[in-house]
Amino acid sequence: MNQVKRVAFEVALSIIILVLFFSGLYEAIPAPMQLLSMKVVLVSVGMLHAHAMGKLFFPAVDWKGKLRPAHFVRIMLYAIIPLCYAFGG
Repeated sequence: MNQVKRVAFEVALSIIILVLFFSGLYEAIPAPMQLLSMKVVLVSVGMLHAHAMGKLFFPAVDWKGKLRPAHFVRIMLYAIIPLCYAFGG
């Protein structure tokens, strides 16, 4: 249940904006706000993807201990994947 709380904000934000897109209200929003909302969705989905990749393919990291290469892999994972999603949109 703790893991669901960590990604609840990204899931909720993505769902709200996707409902806005599919409901037809997207055209009523000014163009700069459309771009901003699309980037928010892309980054949120990128964060969910990075979280899933970290949980599935990389071992758990103890953040209280000494810095190890696994720490830098996690940091890069959470920085690069959302950035790629945002640039791809």
